[in-house]
Amino acid sequence: FTSAFSSRGVPGNVIGKDGKAAFGPSNAFAHFGYKINSKEEIICFDIRTVNVTGDYHSHVFTATHIGQGAAGALGTPRIAFPNPVHVRTDHTGAEIRESKGCLQGPFMTNFTLNGVDTGSNSGFTLSQIEANPSGFLTDTHTTDYIHGAVRGQL
Repeated sequence: FTSAFSSRGVPGNVIGKDGKAAFGPSNAFAHFGYKINSKEEIICFDIRTVNVTGDYHSHVFTATHIGQGAAGALGTPRIAFPNPVHVRTDHTGAEIRESKGCLQGPFMTNFTLNGVDTGSNSGFTLSQIEANPSGFLTDTHTTDYIHGAVRGQL
């Protein structure tokens, strides 16, 4: 791997389409862990959400993705990950969901700007994350929280 990044996703970091805070569920949080090999365009992911419940919702291929955007700003989807699945309920009753694996580019999002998919077809590469990790976010969306249940900056 050429780099590794992690982020804690919280509901207070979610931004709505109007550019203002759009909080997710107050008891939800997530861990987003990524290992990148930018020479081969490979990203491995270890995602865990807690108290992110309900069905997923997104216009991107999946509701869990990395987007390009600064803290406090909307982001453009760049990589879509498999949505976390329920693995257990902990002793407090919190629902734990996980998604783990690796993806290799070219990356597709099913989200377009000017008719071009915002993944690899737009010129996006993993080296852009390595060059400016704080310019990227990771989040997951549900039907109850369409702007995002949790979000974290890399």
